[in-house]
Amino acid sequence: MRQRLIVMTALFALSVDSPPRAAAGSFSTLATEYTQLLNHAELVLQYLRQGEQLANELKMYADMLRNSGRFSGHTFGSNRRGR
Repeated sequence: MRQRLIVMTALFALSVDSPPRAAAGSFSTLATEYTQLLNHAELVLQYLRQGEQLANELKMYADMLRNSGRFSGHTFGSNRRGR
């Protein structure tokens, strides 16, 4: 039984043909490299935009803190409980 299984497995392995190797031309190879380079460049640009957005948000928070410091305590009412 075991020998039969080994023989069947060997015959199956020999009968199954591996898929043919894809022969890509030089243009398609270069195209994938160019595509990868362009994708990396796009990622770099996205990171730069995110950095600019973060800088703008931090500037907005700094402006909010600076502008809220000008108000007196009477503008927003008392923060103490019981009054």
